[in-house]
Amino acid sequence: MCVISSTFGVASLYAAGMASWSVSGGMWLTWWLGDLAGVLVFTPLLLAWVLPAASGHAGRLSEALLMFFTLGITSLMIFGQWFQNGRYPLGFLVFPSLIWAALRFNQRVVTLGIAGLAGIAIWWTVHGEGPFAMATTNESLLLLQTYVGVVTLASLILFASVAERRSAEKETQQLNVNLVRQAHELAEETERAKAADRTAKRHHLLAKQFSIHHTARRRPSPHHRPREPERLDEAVSGRIRRRERRLDE
Repeated sequence: MCVISSTFGVASLYAAGMASWSVSGGMWLTWWLGDLAGVLVFTPLLLAWVLPAASGHAGRLSEALLMFFTLGITSLMIFGQWFQNGRYPLGFLVFPSLIWAALRFNQRVVTLGIAGLAGIAIWWTVHGEGPFAMATTNESLLLLQTYVGVVTLASLILFASVAERRSAEKETQQLNVNLVRQAHELAEETERAKAADRTAKRHHLLAKQFSIHHTARRRPSPHHRPREPERLDEAVSGRIRRRERRLDE
């Protein structure tokens, strides 16, 4: 899209007689870099504010304001008249603020900071100030657009890497939560199975006790004393209670 736009734009100027063939190459490069820088700066900005923020942290408002203030002061130091004529090569000073934004905030804050930096850089360069203000407007725009494109691309790549790491951390935490929940469910099922097994064994012992007691009462031995069935019942009950205690333990 940028290639088509710059090609048609330069061709229309040449056809209208507003540009000569000798300068059409430099004009095409300037046009193409301008379109590319605009796509890199404003497309992520529009998408970030139209779509819901999917990753990153909103951060505290005071911290976000401090970051924007630092980025603004740094941009004015680079492109303004704060250091004599503003021609010192201090363009790298914006990277700490942009790294801060990429590490601490979501894509809305990052893209807004990049757009603010691009606006300040364009304003001062057009007015002949800053490290990219050269003898001709075409040369100034070439250098400025290259700088804005590199800064924007580096910031977006860093933010994408940080966002991917955050997403992986969230997935890992969710997996850990699921594993803990499954472990608890398995432990509860095991306890229920053990309880059911203990209940079944108690019922079996009670049935056995009832069978022995019933048999002893229906067929008393002539050699036993009259209270022998009751003593036999007590002995069987004692053995059953001892087994129940062992099952509980």
